[in-house]
Amino acid sequence: MSKNNDENDELRKKYPVSDFYTAVLDGFDIRRTNNKIEALIVVVDNNGKKDLRLHRWRKKGENWKIELARGSVKDWNFNLLAEKASELKIKHAIF
Repeated sequence: MSKNNDENDELRKKYPVSDFYTAVLDGFDIRRTNNKIEALIVVVDNNGKKDLRLHRWRKKGENWKIELARGSVKDWNFNLLAEKASELKIKHAIF
């Protein structure tokens, strides 16, 4: 097995996506607990198209179940999102 296949297998274990995706190229945990994963992931779909997605999984028994995987976030303005989130937290005293 090649290094790339080994890396993909490890990333698939870390981020258990559906079979619609042929590869998980990378990921960033936003939050990870024993029972929940929220992450940004880079995947390749069955058509060979790369995408940046926001996913959330919840552990049920011994298995991870996808809770959120509805859309791509590749077109989001993350700088603006962070700015607005900070403003809302300050405005509403959320700490």
